[in-house]
Amino acid sequence: MHRCRNILWRHGYPVTDVDAFKFDRIGARWLGSLRLGAGRRTNEQQCRTLGQSRASATAERGRLVRNRRFAGRTPPHRAATIPRWIGKCSVDQRVHSTMDARLQRRVQRYGWDLAANDYEPLWHAQLAEAQSTLIALAAPAPDEDVLDIASGTGLVAFDVARAVAPNGRVLGVDLSGRMVEVARRRAVEQQIRNCSFARMDAEALALRDAGFDLALCALGLMYMPDPAQALREMRRVLRPGGRVGLAVWGERSRCGWSAVFPIVDAEVASEVCPLFFHLGQQDALARLCADANLQAIEHRRMATTLSFADADEACSAAFVGGPVALAWSRFSNDAKLRARGRYLDAIKSWRHGRGYRIPGEFVIVVAVASSTAGTRRSAPIVENASLTNVRD
Repeated sequence: MHRCRNILWRHGYPVTDVDAFKFDRIGARWLGSLRLGAGRRTNEQQCRTLGQSRASATAERGRLVRNRRFAGRTPPHRAATIPRWIGKCSVDQRVHSTMDARLQRRVQRYGWDLAANDYEPLWHAQLAEAQSTLIALAAPAPDEDVLDIASGTGLVAFDVARAVAPNGRVLGVDLSGRMVEVARRRAVEQQIRNCSFARMDAEALALRDAGFDLALCALGLMYMPDPAQALREMRRVLRPGGRVGLAVWGERSRCGWSAVFPIVDAEVASEVCPLFFHLGQQDALARLCADANLQAIEHRRMATTLSFADADEACSAAFVGGPVALAWSRFSNDAKLRARGRYLDAIKSWRHGRGYRIPGEFVIVVAVASSTAGTRRSAPIVENASLTNVRD
């Protein structure tokens, strides 16, 4: 426990013995392994600490700047920002929804690194209807420039690239480096030349203002510590009259697979995706767009059915090919058997023969940026950035 506490302190997390014990449930080993080598800092360290006012000190290249002077290391992000529309939830929900934003990004980054090879085989068919509907509603047109946030292995980006050809281009960005590698390899295999990929934090896009006609994010916004900031960044990089297309999972009660989160949380004494289903509640996503000066022109709920051939495929999709992959990779064999048994028990009512047909729901919103609304610049901009010239 003391070793775990020391590791957390070294990473900038002030914790009590109780907190250290909670993290020790999954072991300090994986957290220690996330330390970056010299000169390799994550994109989120380049932006202002979450919650700071614009007049406060900012961070450049991992160092704190006050009055244009470097002043030591960047302070840690204290907690994920909870948008004001979540204020209606209970006090307990809000307390448990706060999670160190930097740690949450790392859990997602390295978790999706582990899931990169399994994600597409397990989820392509399940998500195809939502992704195709999002593309149809967002209506990418020939010669448009499109940004695909949380692009993953390129499932959406490649279809959009075909739609905007011959002169339009698509840039797909993702927090997971391995997802980006897979997407680049698939682009070469499919000979799609107007689509490129880069590793980038959606909350601090290293891109110039007003460079895109359309920004898409298909089932990625739920994983971000501060989705409101991600929307502001999308708005910033849009040209006047540009569009945003978003898809998230819907209400928790309508997503039968949602039991995976409390099952995993019980094993790690933490929350893997604390705000996952909040964006799917009522008109929360449309209101989040409004807060970012984006006017929703389409708001749709879609019921779906996730079909899995057998128990192994259903469990692999839940634990191996998704957001809990990092925690799952650290489970002991006993913990894996326990979690698997609990999940199968949770979805048993949707069993059909050897397979499973699990209900789900998506929320899709398309919004437009007005030609006069302005947004605050809140992230460092890479000079001379283009669709093919961005930093990894």
